[in-house]
Amino acid sequence: MVPLGGHYVTRDISAGLRVPIEEAERIKIAFGKAREKDVAEEITFTYTPMGEEAEVTESVKLLAQIIEPRVVEMFELIRRELNRSNYTGMLPAGAVLSGGGAMLTGLRELGVELLGMPVRIGYPSGVGGLTESVSTPSFSTGVGLVQWGGRGRVSEARREPMTGLMGALWNWMRRVRETMRV
Repeated sequence: MVPLGGHYVTRDISAGLRVPIEEAERIKIAFGKAREKDVAEEITFTYTPMGEEAEVTESVKLLAQIIEPRVVEMFELIRRELNRSNYTGMLPAGAVLSGGGAMLTGLRELGVELLGMPVRIGYPSGVGGLTESVSTPSFSTGVGLVQWGGRGRVSEARREPMTGLMGALWNWMRRVRETMRV
């Protein structure tokens, strides 16, 4: 796992367009593309830079020029981590991208190109109840952790009380599991 994600892309958009983080996130979700070559020059969006009163119309191609270098960097870090782990050859199941940033248009295709292996977007599965609320890649890791904890796979580790970060994570997962039963 490489602990990088869409929030780095959002920060780059914020700096590149001079907009607050919240606006950069909105722009990323609505117009973000992982690859510049997938965007026609004439597709545009509007926003208001900080300190300005007038809206600016900008090409989505420029937005992709901000996003693509960060995404490429992330895939290079993933590849470097795979090499560091002495794993030789392609992962049989490929790579799974999770989190909100995984929904960037063209991200999967860029991952296939740069990693040279199958890449898919991870969606939560086996979730009952509020499925609409948690059925996006944004929740895939969190839902997976809750499911994993709910299956009792950590029972061996629970013989002694957990402290620190793992204890806090375990307590959080237990509370979430209890509220899901209601």
